[in-house]
Amino acid sequence: MVLVCLSVLAAGCDIVRSVGGPRGELVKEEWHGGRCPEGECRGVVVLGADGLWRGESTGEVLAAGVAAEDLARLRAEMDRADFGAIRSVPFAGECPTAFDGQEIIYTFFTAHGPERIATCETTIDPDHPLFRALAAAEAVRIEG
Repeated sequence: MVLVCLSVLAAGCDIVRSVGGPRGELVKEEWHGGRCPEGECRGVVVLGADGLWRGESTGEVLAAGVAAEDLARLRAEMDRADFGAIRSVPFAGECPTAFDGQEIIYTFFTAHGPERIATCETTIDPDHPLFRALAAAEAVRIEG
């Protein structure tokens, strides 16, 4: 009986790990471009399964937690998103990094693996349910 329980528990842990990134991340946002004193501006933040935005390199919490309903909505939209269809709309024009702007690269850690979307490769529809849900989760980082 104990062996069966341990097996189920171990399998459950593998399932939980497979839904997030290597450290339980749901979303990673990387940006680069523009001018900073040390050269090109760069940054990386991650949204953990616990609803906290952290700096990737430091692990420092950057904002108050994402509301449970916003986190649930983001997870649901990540589960139902057709990432191939999202990426099928190529970015047209000149990448903002060419004129001191920034590119954002999103990585969504889904049950079927990481999904990468870069703003200089794909035209982002801010009204797409996935990006509306992400904007709600980002609001605590901006306001907090």
